[in-house]
Amino acid sequence: MKIIKFLIPILFLIFGLFIFSYPMFFNANSMPGTLEDNRFINYVLEHGYNWIIQTKTHESFWNMPMFYPNKNTLAYSDILLGGMIIYTPIRFIIKNPQSAFQLFYIIVCSLNFITFFYLAKKIFKLDNLYSSFAAFFFSFCLPRSAQTQHIQLFIQFYMVLSIFFFASINEKYSKLKNKFLFLLGIIFFLVQIYTTFYFGWYMLFSLPIAIVSMLIFKNSREAFKNWFKNIDKNYIYLIIIGLIGLMPLCWHYLLVGSKFAKAEPSSWTHLFFSQSQFDLFFVDLTYFYFPEAILGIGFLTTILLISAIFKSKYKWTIILFAAIVIMTFCNDFIYSKFYDYFLPAAAIRALGRYVFILIPIWAIVLANYLKNTKSIVATLIMMFLIMLEQIPYVNHFDWNKTQHNTRIEKYTSNKDCEVISFEFKKDKEFYINNIDAIWYANNKNKYTTNGYSGFIPIIDNSFLDKKCIITSK
Repeated sequence: MKIIKFLIPILFLIFGLFIFSYPMFFNANSMPGTLEDNRFINYVLEHGYNWIIQTKTHESFWNMPMFYPNKNTLAYSDILLGGMIIYTPIRFIIKNPQSAFQLFYIIVCSLNFITFFYLAKKIFKLDNLYSSFAAFFFSFCLPRSAQTQHIQLFIQFYMVLSIFFFASINEKYSKLKNKFLFLLGIIFFLVQIYTTFYFGWYMLFSLPIAIVSMLIFKNSREAFKNWFKNIDKNYIYLIIIGLIGLMPLCWHYLLVGSKFAKAEPSSWTHLFFSQSQFDLFFVDLTYFYFPEAILGIGFLTTILLISAIFKSKYKWTIILFAAIVIMTFCNDFIYSKFYDYFLPAAAIRALGRYVFILIPIWAIVLANYLKNTKSIVATLIMMFLIMLEQIPYVNHFDWNKTQHNTRIEKYTSNKDCEVISFEFKKDKEFYINNIDAIWYANNKNKYTTNGYSGFIPIIDNSFLDKKCIITSK
């Protein structure tokens, strides 16, 4: 019996890893994502490794050797600190950056599953079967697979750990232990926001909405009061520690983020668009593909989710919270106020990613719904269909190591140039070419005026010797 309990989460994890990674399992040359964002994420992670070993041009953590002579270039993107913590030990073992990135991808997917499994089991008191299902849904659902080209959106387990430690506080523990749990919650929140800014920002955004939603309705109000009675005025010192920890991020990242234009609001209808192979048998949605607009979890799963919410003990709390979140990111008037008066919102450029606030809730709600279904046969059938519906019709493995190396090898530069600049035509290959350039410069230990980010600064190359400016054909 113990063996079965042990095997259940392993089997769920293996199935999830397979549907997310099978192209890579069958072909070690295959890489997740595209030649754009994920190669850049790989570059940022590689910068963290090179900074640790103090490779030339990577001596400064905040100044990646791109967009030279600009400073603070790490803050032009997600900082990925928590990703570097995982990637760097891998790089000490695996010498090829792309191979290290493949293993990084698998480990991140696994950590999402493992952390959410324990959250469901320890905090929500689900057994191994339902905790495994919740962890599978959180880690391998359709909205996440749609973001395979943005691996930073896979690194959500630090948020899970933060919530786990905050939620672990209870009256059974000593005051000292509860304060330590609160401190761990703050630490993992900081790691999350220094890793993927969206997820950290979502936690701050969701906190007051969650508290208000819980206080309005009796059942959730009692649950919140039972938790909050363990918090005393001395916790303010721990909160101050957290605020101090945010200062470097505010200084480096938000000053750059304030330069971004306001994003277009998402549409609530996007919650019904998915890339499910199962749904494709009924409705052809292949003509509609834009990753930031693929927020759906599948037609059948959505129907079951709605039923699960209305059968939940906390249905009105969940409905109110979800409604406020969805309205904020789908209503232009409401989000415009956020953008204008809440400075960190200026760094949020893809509003559809709000779905990652809701996915942890959907996972627990669905798992509880299945748990409370009287017929075990019906439960297993629904669980199977939900998991089947999370299999996408497209795998999002759109580049490979050979392609990357071939592109890099076509570049040349003068060996006497410490700083190089490649000039490219602004065509459909412009951004991909610039990523080629930063990887080439990285391999040659040179600085480059080229770069890649949501914010592209204008750089005047006139300070460079002409021999260091290469016009690409």
